[in-house]
Amino acid sequence: MEPQFRDNRSVKLDKVLSPDFIPPLGGRPIRNLVIGKDDFLNLIIAMNTSWSMEEFLAKV
Repeated sequence: MEPQFRDNRSVKLDKVLSPDFIPPLGGRPIRNLVIGKDDFLNLIIAMNTSWSMEEFLAKV
């Protein structure tokens, strides 16, 4: 009888081969656009002036 082994690895081969896989400590993913300081500030303002998540998403 052959012993059966459990695959307890946190990173599996099928995940590594997918195009959206980000390796640990591998940096950030490739983006089409860079988020500027003004965009970030606008998100913070929208978040702080919204009463609910639905209202925040409507502003964004």
